[in-house]
Amino acid sequence: MFHKTRDGSADAGCIGKARRNAPHITKPATVRAISSAATHCGFRRRNNQDAILNRPDMDLWAVADGVGGFGGGETASRIVIEVLERFEPSEDYGDDIAILLATANRELRLQAVVDGTGTIASTVVALVTNRSQQRFTCLWVGDSRLYRLRGRDLLQITKDHTPLQEIGQGARLSNPKLQNALSRAIGSEEALDVGRVDGAIEPGDIFLLCTDGLSKPVNLRQISSLLSTGTTALAAQYLVDAALAAGGPDNVSAIVVSFPSAARGAGRWRWTRKSGKQQPLLKPKSVRRKVIALCLLVLVALAALATQGPALSLAQVEKALSDTAYQWLRAALTTWVPGHGQH
Repeated sequence: MFHKTRDGSADAGCIGKARRNAPHITKPATVRAISSAATHCGFRRRNNQDAILNRPDMDLWAVADGVGGFGGGETASRIVIEVLERFEPSEDYGDDIAILLATANRELRLQAVVDGTGTIASTVVALVTNRSQQRFTCLWVGDSRLYRLRGRDLLQITKDHTPLQEIGQGARLSNPKLQNALSRAIGSEEALDVGRVDGAIEPGDIFLLCTDGLSKPVNLRQISSLLSTGTTALAAQYLVDAALAAGGPDNVSAIVVSFPSAARGAGRWRWTRKSGKQQPLLKPKSVRRKVIALCLLVLVALAALATQGPALSLAQVEKALSDTAYQWLRAALTTWVPGHGQH
């Protein structure tokens, strides 16, 4: 049993500075994955002992939270992420991640001996997917969490490895210090006990990996609301900002991974009831171009009217508008339709 505490006060140089990974978009397989990540040291910590892995190209995402009570928390989380980066996608993706976590456990224990610190440890939660089979595996140690938003239902996939969770949520701990204690962490014991959940991915699913710096100060309603914005590229930063707005009492990290459904226009197709076939959806850029073109048409028509003088009959107004529309349409066809205007 050990306590997950960190020693340090707020660092003015850290306040307001956030590290944010640019969103990644992968090419479509069976389902498409979009992810974004953000991390911040918070307002009460001297340094950031969180580490994140945002690798949609490997179908792998992970968040590690160094256990500062042992010292070397920043080193521990970094080593865990570095080991996970050795992952090579395969059919046994879940087992491969479990093996890598066992490797990270050994490396942390070896590093502690080399540094003479006794113990260095970290929590971790990892999400790995096989999009061709529309399956996922979540592996975790400690109290870093994975949530899944499906429709309006937010589900916590992981279960915290804490004395409170093991005794039961309704139980009371005799020692208040145990409120922040962990029962498992990578590097704390020679034998590593990893939690694991396997499941199916449905189009529209959104996953959130986060440290307790987010899950503690931000309630589930806020998390669900921010995940439902429909903007994966900004969702991770929104969640980190919410934790900071709640006081930023700890390092905070978040990775949001979404698997958009085709109906939401990830991409560009939808099923029609009449034909039973996929029909192209109108692209947002195309809509904007048409609106801009229409506005330009009106402006050109008004300019043409202004050159005719103040006193115009209704017939003259209609003729000016129709002539302008004809000229614009002819120019548009010449530009957009190959071979038009050459006959």
